[in-house]
Amino acid sequence: MRNTSGVLGFVAAAVVLLAGCTQAVTGRGSGAAPSSPLSSTPSFRTVVPTAPSSKAAPSKRASGTAATSGLVARLEPLPRGAEDWGDAWSANVTPTPKQFVKHFYNDSYRTAALARLTSQGLTGIAHRTWSAPDDNQIDLILLDFNTASGAALRYADVTGAARADPTLSTFLLASHPDDAQGFRAKKVGADGFVDSRAYAHAIGSRVVIEAFYFSDGTLQLVDLTTWLDRQITLAG
Repeated sequence: MRNTSGVLGFVAAAVVLLAGCTQAVTGRGSGAAPSSPLSSTPSFRTVVPTAPSSKAAPSKRASGTAATSGLVARLEPLPRGAEDWGDAWSANVTPTPKQFVKHFYNDSYRTAALARLTSQGLTGIAHRTWSAPDDNQIDLILLDFNTASGAALRYADVTGAARADPTLSTFLLASHPDDAQGFRAKKVGADGFVDSRAYAHAIGSRVVIEAFYFSDGTLQLVDLTTWLDRQITLAG
C-alpha cells in the first residue's frame, strides 16, 4: 500500500499565492499539489509515498452518508483480482473535507486548503484504493462541488500546482486531451516505484477526479489510462 499522506502540501501554498491571479482571470484560485502554484514554498511533495506493503485483507468499507452515497455509486469497482489497501484511509470511503485535507496536505497548509475547497463549494468526497495483482496501485478520488464552476476552479488549482512543480513532468492522456492531465515524478523512487497522478474534469461537470497511481519500475500508461477512462465514464 502506498502512503499518500502529506503529498499536497505545495498545492495549498500555491492556492494561497495564486488565488488573486487566477481569480482576476476566471474567478478561481490555485490549489493543491494537484492545483495551481507558487513562490518560495516547500517542495510540492514533502512526504514521499513509501513502498507498497504486502497485500492486506480488504478492509470493511464505510457506508457514507446519504449526501455521498450517490458519489460512492459512481466510483469504479475493484478490478478482478485487485484488493484494497486494507488501511484506515481505504476504509474511509467518504472522508470529510477535513479528513481529506489532513490526509493529503502538510500541516502548514491545511487551513488554507480547507478554506479554498469550502469557497469552491465542495459538497462531498468519495474514493477507492486498490492494489492490482501486478502490484500497480491507485487511489481514485471523486470531489463533488455544488457548481460546475467550483469544480473547474479546483481542477485549475491542482493542475496548475502540478505543472509548476519542478519534480514532476507531464504526460498525455490521449483519450481525454481536453479534460484530463497527467503528471509523473521525474525520478523513480528509492522503492522502485514511479509516482504519478492524473486529474480530470469534463466541462459542465460538478465532479473532479483526482487519481494517485503507483507503478513498479516504469509508468504503465495503458494501465492508468484504462482505469481512468472507466472512472471518467462512471463519474459523468
